[in-house]
Amino acid sequence: VSELGRQGVEFLPETKTRAIKKTRAGLAVVTSAGELQTELVILAVGVRPNTEMAARAGLKLGDSGALKVDPHQRTPVEGIYAVGDGAEVYHRISRRWVHTPLGDIANKQGRIAGRNIGGDNASFPGIVGAQSFRVFGLEAAATGLDEEGAAASGYDPVGNVIWAEPLARAMPEQKKIGLKMVADRATGRLLGAQAIGNTGVVSRINTLSACLWAEMELDQIGYMDLAYAPVFSGAWDVIHTAAQTLNRML
Repeated sequence: VSELGRQGVEFLPETKTRAIKKTRAGLAVVTSAGELQTELVILAVGVRPNTEMAARAGLKLGDSGALKVDPHQRTPVEGIYAVGDGAEVYHRISRRWVHTPLGDIANKQGRIAGRNIGGDNASFPGIVGAQSFRVFGLEAAATGLDEEGAAASGYDPVGNVIWAEPLARAMPEQKKIGLKMVADRATGRLLGAQAIGNTGVVSRINTLSACLWAEMELDQIGYMDLAYAPVFSGAWDVIHTAAQTLNRML
Protein backbone atom coordinates (compact mmCIF):
# COMPACT_ATOMS: atom_id res chain seq x y z
CA VAL A 1 0.00 0.00 0.00
CA SER A 2 2.87 2.37 0.81
CA GLU A 3 4.47 1.75 -2.60
CA LEU A 4 1.18 2.46 -4.36
CA GLY A 5 0.80 5.70 -2.42
CA ARG A 6 4.31 6.83 -3.33
CA GLN A 7 3.43 6.29 -6.99
CA GLY A 8 0.23 8.31 -6.74
CA VAL A 9 -2.14 5.33 -6.77
CA GLU A 10 -5.08 5.40 -4.37
CA PHE A 11 -5.88 1.98 -2.94
CA LEU A 12 -9.42 1.31 -1.71
CA PRO A 13 -9.56 -2.04 0.11
CA GLU A 14 -12.85 -3.70 1.04
CA THR A 15 -14.67 -1.52 -1.51
CA LYS A 16 -17.37 -3.06 -3.70
CA THR A 17 -18.10 -1.96 -7.26
CA ARG A 18 -21.84 -1.32 -7.70
CA ALA A 19 -21.97 -0.07 -11.29
CA ILE A 20 -20.08 1.61 -14.12
CA LYS A 21 -21.87 4.36 -16.00
CA LYS A 22 -21.17 6.92 -18.71
CA THR A 23 -20.98 10.60 -17.82
CA ARG A 24 -20.29 13.77 -19.76
CA ALA A 25 -16.73 13.72 -18.43
CA GLY A 26 -16.14 10.05 -19.31
CA LEU A 27 -16.97 7.25 -16.91
CA ALA A 28 -18.05 6.94 -13.31
CA VAL A 29 -17.52 3.93 -11.08
CA VAL A 30 -20.18 3.64 -8.40
CA THR A 31 -18.69 1.93 -5.33
CA SER A 32 -19.65 1.27 -1.75
CA ALA A 33 -17.30 4.14 -0.84
CA GLY A 34 -18.83 6.62 -3.26
CA GLU A 35 -18.62 7.57 -6.94
CA LEU A 36 -15.28 7.83 -8.76
CA GLN A 37 -14.80 9.76 -12.01
CA THR A 38 -12.39 8.25 -14.53
CA GLU A 39 -11.51 7.94 -18.22
CA LEU A 40 -10.71 4.22 -18.23
CA VAL A 41 -11.88 1.16 -16.28
CA ILE A 42 -9.87 -2.08 -16.24
CA LEU A 43 -11.49 -5.17 -14.75
CA ALA A 44 -9.41 -8.11 -13.48
CA VAL A 45 -11.82 -10.94 -12.76
CA GLY A 46 -9.51 -13.96 -12.87
CA VAL A 47 -9.04 -16.76 -15.39
CA ARG A 48 -11.40 -19.60 -16.18
CA PRO A 49 -10.38 -22.46 -18.51
CA ASN A 50 -12.26 -22.50 -21.84
CA THR A 51 -13.15 -26.19 -22.09
CA GLU A 52 -16.48 -26.11 -23.94
CA MET A 53 -15.18 -27.60 -27.19
CA ALA A 54 -13.18 -30.23 -25.32
CA ALA A 55 -16.21 -31.20 -23.25
CA ARG A 56 -18.25 -31.61 -26.43
CA ALA A 57 -15.52 -33.94 -27.71
CA GLY A 58 -16.03 -36.13 -24.66
CA LEU A 59 -12.97 -35.07 -22.67
CA LYS A 60 -13.30 -35.17 -18.89
CA LEU A 61 -12.82 -32.21 -16.60
CA GLY A 62 -10.96 -32.44 -13.30
CA ASP A 63 -12.08 -31.05 -9.96
CA SER A 64 -10.43 -27.72 -10.80
CA GLY A 65 -12.61 -27.25 -13.89
CA ALA A 66 -9.69 -27.71 -16.28
CA LEU A 67 -9.09 -30.71 -18.53
CA LYS A 68 -8.12 -33.91 -16.78
CA VAL A 69 -4.71 -35.23 -17.89
CA ASP A 70 -2.13 -37.72 -16.69
CA PRO A 71 1.59 -36.98 -16.13
CA HIS A 72 2.20 -37.70 -19.84
CA GLN A 73 -0.35 -34.94 -20.76
CA ARG A 74 -2.74 -37.55 -22.13
CA THR A 75 -6.48 -37.09 -21.72
CA PRO A 76 -8.68 -40.13 -21.05
CA VAL A 77 -9.50 -40.18 -24.79
CA GLU A 78 -6.97 -42.19 -26.76
CA GLY A 79 -4.74 -40.08 -28.99
CA ILE A 80 -5.75 -36.71 -27.51
CA TYR A 81 -3.32 -34.67 -25.41
CA ALA A 82 -3.97 -31.42 -23.52
CA VAL A 83 -1.53 -28.75 -22.31
CA GLY A 84 -1.49 -25.14 -21.19
CA ASP A 85 -4.12 -22.94 -19.61
CA GLY A 86 -6.95 -25.41 -20.25
CA ALA A 87 -5.26 -28.40 -18.61
CA GLU A 88 -4.71 -29.39 -15.00
CA VAL A 89 -1.26 -29.81 -13.47
CA TYR A 90 -0.10 -31.83 -10.48
CA HIS A 91 0.85 -29.79 -7.40
CA ARG A 92 3.66 -31.61 -5.60
CA ILE A 93 2.97 -30.04 -2.19
CA SER A 94 -0.83 -30.20 -2.01
CA ARG A 95 -0.72 -33.57 -3.86
CA ARG A 96 -3.70 -32.45 -5.92
CA TRP A 97 -4.37 -31.69 -9.57
CA VAL A 98 -4.90 -27.94 -9.90
CA HIS A 99 -5.47 -25.23 -12.50
CA THR A 100 -2.43 -22.92 -12.67
CA PRO A 101 -2.45 -20.99 -15.99
CA LEU A 102 1.14 -19.75 -16.29
CA GLY A 103 3.27 -19.52 -19.41
CA ASP A 104 6.25 -21.47 -18.11
CA ILE A 105 4.04 -24.40 -17.09
CA ALA A 106 2.35 -24.43 -20.51
CA ASN A 107 5.74 -24.54 -22.22
CA LYS A 108 6.90 -27.51 -20.15
CA GLN A 109 3.65 -29.38 -20.67
CA GLY A 110 3.84 -28.74 -24.42
CA ARG A 111 7.33 -30.19 -24.64
CA ILE A 112 6.29 -33.29 -22.66
CA ALA A 113 3.28 -33.81 -24.94
CA GLY A 114 5.43 -33.35 -28.04
CA ARG A 115 8.00 -35.88 -26.84
CA ASN A 116 5.29 -38.43 -26.14
CA ILE A 117 3.53 -37.83 -29.46
CA GLY A 118 6.93 -38.46 -31.08
CA GLY A 119 7.25 -41.84 -29.38
CA ASP A 120 9.05 -40.98 -26.13
CA ASN A 121 7.79 -41.86 -22.65
CA ALA A 122 8.20 -38.55 -20.82
CA SER A 123 6.39 -37.43 -17.66
CA PHE A 124 5.82 -33.91 -16.33
CA PRO A 125 6.84 -33.99 -12.64
CA GLY A 126 4.43 -31.23 -11.59
CA ILE A 127 4.81 -27.85 -9.91
CA VAL A 128 5.29 -26.33 -6.47
CA GLY A 129 3.30 -23.20 -7.34
CA ALA A 130 6.09 -20.64 -7.76
CA GLN A 131 4.96 -17.24 -9.05
CA SER A 132 6.07 -13.60 -8.93
CA PHE A 133 5.12 -10.08 -9.97
CA ARG A 134 6.29 -6.48 -9.62
CA VAL A 135 4.34 -3.38 -8.62
CA PHE A 136 6.44 -0.31 -9.52
CA GLY A 137 9.63 -0.84 -7.48
CA LEU A 138 8.19 -3.54 -5.23
CA GLU A 139 8.77 -7.26 -5.86
CA ALA A 140 6.38 -9.93 -4.59
CA ALA A 141 6.66 -13.69 -4.97
CA ALA A 142 5.27 -16.89 -3.50
CA THR A 143 5.70 -20.63 -3.75
CA GLY A 144 4.03 -23.68 -2.27
CA LEU A 145 1.06 -23.36 0.10
CA ASP A 146 -0.18 -20.84 2.65
CA GLU A 147 -1.65 -22.00 5.96
CA GLU A 148 -5.18 -22.35 4.59
CA GLY A 149 -4.07 -24.38 1.60
CA ALA A 150 -1.78 -26.52 3.74
CA ALA A 151 -4.56 -27.33 6.22
CA ALA A 152 -6.90 -28.22 3.36
CA SER A 153 -4.23 -30.62 2.09
CA GLY A 154 -4.05 -32.49 5.39
CA TYR A 155 -1.01 -30.83 6.97
CA ASP A 156 -0.71 -29.21 10.40
CA PRO A 157 0.74 -25.87 9.27
CA VAL A 158 2.71 -23.31 11.26
CA GLY A 159 3.66 -19.97 9.70
CA ASN A 160 5.82 -17.01 10.64
CA VAL A 161 6.92 -13.71 9.06
CA ILE A 162 10.27 -12.01 9.58
CA TRP A 163 11.55 -8.65 8.30
CA ALA A 164 15.27 -8.39 7.64
CA GLU A 165 17.90 -6.69 5.51
CA PRO A 166 18.47 -8.47 2.19
CA LEU A 167 22.14 -7.36 2.15
CA ALA A 168 24.88 -7.31 4.76
CA ARG A 169 24.22 -4.64 7.38
CA ALA A 170 27.38 -2.75 6.47
CA MET A 171 26.01 -2.00 3.01
CA PRO A 172 24.49 1.48 2.48
CA GLU A 173 20.87 2.19 1.54
CA GLN A 174 19.43 -0.85 3.24
CA LYS A 175 15.89 -1.90 2.39
CA LYS A 176 13.81 -4.45 4.26
CA ILE A 177 12.56 -7.73 2.85
CA GLY A 178 9.62 -9.58 4.38
CA LEU A 179 9.75 -13.37 4.21
CA LYS A 180 7.05 -15.72 5.43
CA MET A 181 7.56 -19.46 5.70
CA VAL A 182 4.97 -22.16 6.33
CA ALA A 183 5.95 -25.62 7.56
CA ASP A 184 4.33 -28.85 8.74
CA ARG A 185 4.41 -29.14 12.53
CA ALA A 186 4.71 -32.94 12.51
CA THR A 187 7.62 -33.31 10.09
CA GLY A 188 9.32 -29.90 10.00
CA ARG A 189 9.00 -29.96 6.22
CA LEU A 190 8.71 -26.65 4.36
CA LEU A 191 5.28 -26.23 2.77
CA GLY A 192 5.40 -22.74 1.31
CA ALA A 193 6.86 -19.24 1.36
CA GLN A 194 5.91 -15.69 0.41
CA ALA A 195 8.16 -12.66 0.17
CA ILE A 196 7.92 -8.95 -0.55
CA GLY A 197 10.50 -6.17 -0.82
CA ASN A 198 12.44 -3.93 -3.16
CA THR A 199 15.27 -6.31 -3.97
CA GLY A 200 16.24 -9.99 -3.68
CA VAL A 201 12.67 -11.26 -3.38
CA VAL A 202 12.40 -13.49 -6.44
CA SER A 203 15.84 -15.05 -5.91
CA ARG A 204 14.83 -16.10 -2.37
CA ILE A 205 11.56 -17.61 -3.54
CA ASN A 206 13.31 -19.44 -6.37
CA THR A 207 15.70 -20.94 -3.82
CA LEU A 208 12.81 -21.99 -1.58
CA SER A 209 11.00 -23.47 -4.58
CA ALA A 210 13.98 -25.76 -5.05
CA CYS A 211 13.76 -26.63 -1.34
CA LEU A 212 10.09 -27.52 -1.78
CA TRP A 213 10.92 -29.62 -4.83
CA ALA A 214 13.48 -31.54 -2.77
CA GLU A 215 11.06 -31.88 0.19
CA MET A 216 13.56 -30.28 2.55
CA GLU A 217 12.98 -29.70 6.25
CA LEU A 218 13.49 -26.39 8.04
CA ASP A 219 16.57 -27.61 9.89
CA GLN A 220 18.26 -28.40 6.56
CA ILE A 221 17.25 -25.06 5.03
CA GLY A 222 18.53 -23.17 8.09
CA TYR A 223 22.10 -24.29 7.38
CA MET A 224 21.95 -24.59 3.59
CA ASP A 225 25.04 -23.45 1.66
CA LEU A 226 24.20 -20.24 -0.20
CA ALA A 227 26.52 -17.93 -2.15
CA TYR A 228 27.64 -15.20 0.26
CA ALA A 229 28.95 -11.73 -0.42
CA PRO A 230 27.92 -8.56 1.48
CA VAL A 231 26.47 -6.98 -1.68
CA PHE A 232 24.05 -9.91 -2.02
CA SER A 233 23.26 -11.01 1.55
CA GLY A 234 24.46 -11.21 5.10
CA ALA A 235 26.51 -14.13 6.39
CA TRP A 236 23.18 -15.44 7.65
CA ASP A 237 20.77 -14.95 4.76
CA VAL A 238 17.15 -14.04 5.42
CA ILE A 239 16.33 -17.61 4.31
CA HIS A 240 18.52 -19.05 7.08
CA THR A 241 17.03 -16.74 9.70
CA ALA A 242 13.42 -17.39 8.67
CA ALA A 243 13.93 -21.17 8.63
CA GLN A 244 15.64 -21.26 12.03
CA THR A 245 13.04 -18.95 13.58
CA LEU A 246 10.11 -21.04 12.34
CA ASN A 247 11.84 -24.30 13.29
CA ARG A 248 11.95 -23.12 16.92
CA MET A 249 8.18 -22.60 16.82
CA LEU A 250 7.33 -26.18 15.84
